[in-house]
Amino acid sequence: MVSFICAHEECSKGLAKTNLVQGVMCLLDIGTYVAMSSGRMISFRGRSRTFDHSADGYGRGEGISGAVLDQVGHRDIEAWINITCSAMNQDGRSASITAPSGPSQTEIIKKCMHSSGLTGADVTASECHGTGTTLGDPIEVGSMIIAMAGPKFHAQSVTQEPNRILDIWNMELDLLGSSKRQ
Repeated sequence: MVSFICAHEECSKGLAKTNLVQGVMCLLDIGTYVAMSSGRMISFRGRSRTFDHSADGYGRGEGISGAVLDQVGHRDIEAWINITCSAMNQDGRSASITAPSGPSQTEIIKKCMHSSGLTGADVTASECHGTGTTLGDPIEVGSMIIAMAGPKFHAQSVTQEPNRILDIWNMELDLLGSSKRQ
């Protein structure tokens, strides 16, 4: 994700017209897998179930992916997706190594929206980290709701806008195929 964000920034600022972003994940040592399994971070069923009530961790696997990022208007082609903003930060202080920091995630979402001139009402989709755990997923989604709803957010505001839909997805889950699609 860091290379993706850096490539997106270069295209956005006009420093590059096209960037190729690639990522590789290799499991070269069993020690990491054993440690993460001991910490209950790895799904016992071997598959991520992000945003699912039965989530029990994530499924590690090997893979490679790539994307070509173009500056808007650089080529006369139809874009599959328009990335308005991207941002990164360090997660900050949290309850444990496996728990994401809600305030830190809310802060980076707000920063990203501010730098792109968007409000929560303008955002229709967001890619999430998707921990695949019953602890992390609600924190991440809650942070997004708070950041996009603004300072007057309260639990009922979500139901007061019945036509408001925010598509929340996880790239890894979509690339590998959702457990609900099986």
